[in-house]
Amino acid sequence: MARITVGIKEENYMKKVLIYLSVFFILIVASNYGIDYSVGKQLETKSPYYLAFTSIGANSLEFQLDCWAKIKTISTKEELQIYLQSLLKTLNLPEEDASVFHFKKEGLILQYEVNENNEKYSIILESDNKTNETYFIINVVSPNEIIIKNIPEKLNKMIGINWSFYYLYSCLIEVPLDSNGRTEMIDVIVKNLNVNNVKMFELSDLTSFTGYSPLLNKYAQTISVNGEKINIQVALRSDKEVKKTYVLIGSPLILNDY
Repeated sequence: MARITVGIKEENYMKKVLIYLSVFFILIVASNYGIDYSVGKQLETKSPYYLAFTSIGANSLEFQLDCWAKIKTISTKEELQIYLQSLLKTLNLPEEDASVFHFKKEGLILQYEVNENNEKYSIILESDNKTNETYFIINVVSPNEIIIKNIPEKLNKMIGINWSFYYLYSCLIEVPLDSNGRTEMIDVIVKNLNVNNVKMFELSDLTSFTGYSPLLNKYAQTISVNGEKINIQVALRSDKEVKKTYVLIGSPLILNDY
């Protein structure tokens, strides 16, 4: 009886995987991105990142943006406070008493955190006497992709500060995919985003790749690794205990542990 029960569970699992894969293959045929006009219209309203994980049937969890910049001068406590006020005004955030100063041997740190409309903002301003530089670090986590997409445009209006932006999109597949299943999902993303220079990596329950997609040029920066252009990294990690597969899409790279 136990063997029959196990066999039924395995059969149900395989049916789920086959259903997912069947849908993905249909999506590949139905959404050939290239230079098709209808795809161009889609990209006006949804970013390629969003289309990437919807094409594999994943449910969106959250969107994250890491921003950083530096100026080649140290800053006083008063100057850091002015920078913070300017950032809060730019991002339409409240000037609450949520900022804290931290003193250290090499300089000064001003930290600000706030939750606003389901978005989490963390801002760190650091004046480093050792390097004679001031650093700006911003992290934003939101369930709304539009919020994340609008932040770079706002920050780039600040005169005299050149920002770098790293995006992270996390989503979920309601099946713990095996190695072949994760590879199939990656193939869908690679095809839909027209990814080149693909470098694969696999370890235990994790499959990931890096590459370059021309569709992402206007969304995020491109970096060079070993002489090759990279602007996307994707990681799929299966969790058999909770029977799910977590998907991370980073651009140009995933900064978090995965």
